[in-house]
Amino acid sequence: MVMGIIVDTYTPGCRSRSRDKYPHPFPEEGRASSSSSSSSSCAHTHPYLQMAGEIKVGQWGGNGGSAWDLGAAYRITNIKIRAGDAIDGIVITFTRNGLRDTESFGGSGGTLYEIPLQEDEYLVGVEGSVDTMWGITLVRNLTLRTNRKSYGPFGTSGGKPFSVPVASGKIIGFFGRAGALIDAIGVYLAPN
Repeated sequence: MVMGIIVDTYTPGCRSRSRDKYPHPFPEEGRASSSSSSSSSCAHTHPYLQMAGEIKVGQWGGNGGSAWDLGAAYRITNIKIRAGDAIDGIVITFTRNGLRDTESFGGSGGTLYEIPLQEDEYLVGVEGSVDTMWGITLVRNLTLRTNRKSYGPFGTSGGKPFSVPVASGKIIGFFGRAGALIDAIGVYLAPN
């Protein structure tokens, strides 16, 4: 159960900044939203989440491709991202119910980047941007943050930014939409 959410809306370079508190976990059917007082060109949602159980947050991107869902893992141990002008694909190695598994989503283009997570390392944030390229809306770039360091950005700059920094907890899974590219991405969060 999410105890509440603070949405900090801004875009680097914009002068306006506002902060809204929601008494319920998420407005608009499970999605964090920007403040209505911000101009749409400067809106950038930053949900700072504190939770008491596992939740699903997002997704950011377009409606192309097919839905995919890794689900919630016990621990993510390795992430491979394929990226060129946009995020082509993602390969996630994880443990769930005592078993190690790997799942791949998206395409095989772009350059392969590998992020092996140390035994005591876990994801605490994801940020990136969404853009329309080649006539489709997709995830243009990603940066992954752990309790130890930042990885990325992968892909190219531009587009509308999104960010999910977790105040108290960790990212334990991903979901989204994909075809030859990663069209959309969201995350599963859990307390530490």
